[in-house]
Amino acid sequence: MIPLNSIKRYWIAYFIIASVFVAGCSSKTGECQGCTDPTFVPNVSLKLVDQATKQDLFFGPGAKYNTAMLRIRHIEHGRVDSVPAELKIDTASHLLNFKLLYQNDVDTIAIQVGTQKPQVLYLGTGILNSCCTKVIVTTATFNGALIFKAPDDPKKQAKMANQVTVAF
Repeated sequence: MIPLNSIKRYWIAYFIIASVFVAGCSSKTGECQGCTDPTFVPNVSLKLVDQATKQDLFFGPGAKYNTAMLRIRHIEHGRVDSVPAELKIDTASHLLNFKLLYQNDVDTIAIQVGTQKPQVLYLGTGILNSCCTKVIVTTATFNGALIFKAPDDPKKQAKMANQVTVAF
């Protein structure tokens, strides 16, 4: 039987080690520098291009559509959410950015342009456990075809942006 004093020492040692790790991950120096609140916000950036010409659909001189014609909604429990996804338009990078719903392994998105029929995009998500923990897109499937797969190497995953190009 282990004496009660030994158990207390183990808990104290465990607490000290855990505190060092937590302090290291919130540090602004060393390996963990650069961790900020925006790092933890789960989001994805989409680039929608024409399936045939690969031209950007919303940005540039040959854009077919205006961003006001775009609707992106999350699908939960088989129903399109009544509230649209918070869409941020990055005109400098020609990207459409919105928050991921990462409670499940897959965030299902309905993308509708104008009066066209909504198209479904499945975004597989995962958590990258590194110093700056973040939610990443691991796969993207559009119209039944895999269009994106994240690298398996966690170091490469940490450097990648959550950006997916969709041939719409």
